[in-house]
Amino acid sequence: MKLTTSILAVCWLLYSPLCAHSSFQFFEGGISDIRQKATEEGKLYFVHFSAKWCMPCRWMEENTFTDEAFSQYVADNWLALKLDIDDPDNAAWMRQYDVTLLPTLLIFSTRGQMLFKQEGALEADALTKLLQEFDQPRYRTMTRSAGESQAMLDCPQPTLHLERPALIPDIAATPVTPVVYEAPTFTPQKDETTSVYTSASEAQFSLQVGVYSSEENALRAKTTLEQQFPVQVQLRSMESNGRNIYRLYMGRFARKSAAEDFLEQVKQAGVDAFVKQL
Repeated sequence: MKLTTSILAVCWLLYSPLCAHSSFQFFEGGISDIRQKATEEGKLYFVHFSAKWCMPCRWMEENTFTDEAFSQYVADNWLALKLDIDDPDNAAWMRQYDVTLLPTLLIFSTRGQMLFKQEGALEADALTKLLQEFDQPRYRTMTRSAGESQAMLDCPQPTLHLERPALIPDIAATPVTPVVYEAPTFTPQKDETTSVYTSASEAQFSLQVGVYSSEENALRAKTTLEQQFPVQVQLRSMESNGRNIYRLYMGRFARKSAAEDFLEQVKQAGVDAFVKQL
C-alpha cells in the first residue's frame, strides 16, 4: 500500500508541471460561432490554421500556446480557434482567406474584420507582441445589430458611412444618401504600361472588399463603392455550405504591385480590403 502511494505521489509530481502549462484552451466550434462569442464578450479573436502532420504547427501548439504568460494574456483578452485544414468543412475558409502556408494565423476584430494574416510559426513573446498591436479599443467596437451579425461573414468589410433603410421595409424606403466626406483624390493613369486598369483577359488581381450572405446588402455596398472610387466593382455569387454568399471585387490589375498601390489608397479612404488573385 505504501509503495503504491509513493508511486502515485511521484507520478503526480512529474505530471503536475505539465498541467501548469496546459491552461491554453482553443474555442470549441467554428468561425461563425467564435464570431458570435467575440461579439457577446467584446473580445478580439484569432484563427490558427493547422494540420496534424505540420511540424511547425505542432511546435507552436506545444511551445507557443503552452507558454504560461501567453496563455494568461490570451485568456484575459482574446478568443482562439484552431482549424484543421484536413477537415473538409474547413476547405471553404481556406479558399476564402487564401491559406496556402502552414501555420497561418488570422487576427480578427470584434466585428469580424480580418486585421492581419501571419504566415509561419512564432514564439510566445513574438506572438504576444503581435496580438498586442491590435489589442486596441477601436477594434473592439460592439455596434453591429443582430441582423447584421447574421448577414455578414468573417472577412474584411468596407466601412460604409450610410444612412440606410431597413433591409425589408414595410413601406417604400427613402433613397440612400451617402455621407459626404473628403476622400483621397485618385486619378487613374492613361498610359497602357502603368494603368491600374486592364482588360478582363489580362486581369490577374483584384481587391476583395467584402463577403455577404445578403444580396441586397452586397448591391448596396457595390453602389457606394462605385461612387467613392473610379473603378468597376464586380459582384460574384457562389454557394457555400448550402447557401449563397456574395463577394465584391474592386478593379482589375495585370500586376500585383499595381493592385497593392491601389490598396493603399483604398485603405486611406477607410475601406478594408486585400489583394486577391483571380
